[in-house]
Amino acid sequence: MKIKGIFIVLFLFLSIDTYGSLIKNDFRVNDDSLNGKFYFTTIEMFENGSFCALWTDQRNGVSNIYAQMFDSSGLPSGQNFKVTTFNAITNEFLHSTYVFNDTLIDVQRGRSAQMLDPDGNRIDTTFYLQNSFPSNYNLVVKNREIYVTWSKIVSGNGYDVFLQKYNFQGDSISSTVKINDDVTNANQTHPEIAIGNSGELLIVWEDYRNGNYDIYAQLLDSLLSPIGNNFIVCDSLDAMQMAPACVMDTAGNFVIFWQDNRSGNGDIYGQRFAYDGSKIGTNFIVNENGNSSYQSYPRCAMDKNRNIFVSWQDGRNTYYDIYYQKYDSTCNAVGGNVKVSESITSSSLINSDIACNENQIVFAWQDNGDSTYIYCRLFDNMGTPLTSTIMINDTRGIFNQNYPKLAMNNQNRAIIIWQDDRIYNGIY
Repeated sequence: MKIKGIFIVLFLFLSIDTYGSLIKNDFRVNDDSLNGKFYFTTIEMFENGSFCALWTDQRNGVSNIYAQMFDSSGLPSGQNFKVTTFNAITNEFLHSTYVFNDTLIDVQRGRSAQMLDPDGNRIDTTFYLQNSFPSNYNLVVKNREIYVTWSKIVSGNGYDVFLQKYNFQGDSISSTVKINDDVTNANQTHPEIAIGNSGELLIVWEDYRNGNYDIYAQLLDSLLSPIGNNFIVCDSLDAMQMAPACVMDTAGNFVIFWQDNRSGNGDIYGQRFAYDGSKIGTNFIVNENGNSSYQSYPRCAMDKNRNIFVSWQDGRNTYYDIYYQKYDSTCNAVGGNVKVSESITSSSLINSDIACNENQIVFAWQDNGDSTYIYCRLFDNMGTPLTSTIMINDTRGIFNQNYPKLAMNNQNRAIIIWQDDRIYNGIY
């Protein structure tokens, strides 16, 4: 809802038990009543069931990162708090989060980071990862070390992809490593990262060195030394490939998925690799209706049994729906494409998210009807639906709900957070 040029957005979430029953109805998370903007939500869950909601908040007149802790029953622990130790007049936005054991790491635009314990207490002060703002970034954590990858424009040389390692005190424990090894002025953007049990790293990105965007990758050891050279993932060099996603198992084998235009429309493709970067087989198409409609934005997850789940937006029914496909540990398809939502609608389903544990997988998405609503559906890891489609927000009408994010723990609890404009000034 737009009032006096200000968007009023609330954060709400739902807890879902093993069989998709709602543990707690949706409720407001931000506790201020000012004319600020609230956006870029994330959520993380600890193994004890407590969780932390984080968002970009303009109650202080600039963008700050705020958070709220909750216990395992969904009751708030304390009040909203500013995450970083930076002055409130410092802009902080475009953040991402990661949980490692009992530590939550919040990274602000790839430049600085703050750690929190499960009670929401800061662990030391906010520290800088680098002095400049990258365009895209991702991170993983292993053995209390943070690996951050990002793309950044280099004067006269387009965007390049970089990697650096930090300890939990915020100290850099490696030099900055340039990942792409080309000598052109081409852009390399949107890096994704995965890590294996022994600390081996996979970086995947969009690369324009061949005159159109292809998917490239690089393996590195735990000391950030390259294992071989950059290698191209896609078999086709004469079409645009974009939006990579990747998963890596405990042995270091990995699978990369991406959006591929080789057939004249967007399809979802994948490629399996051995731990040394050698291809296992050739590129395979994920969606069963290849060449006939537009598919985009793959997301993937791997459970502890190394089953892989990949989801995407799919236009085979005229409007976008959310589909997924399961693969076993050797990347054999288990069953066919599964339509996550139950009915064919006259609106597009977009902005999906996926989370899984060793027993279950949950999807959340945004339905762009006359008003946008948030839905979810729960499946077991064999692909059997455990619920029907569940409408998450408990209001209907002209108000919009957008950008759902998911977290799930091994006790089969899922948390969904989203942006919501139902209440003027955040009061209800």
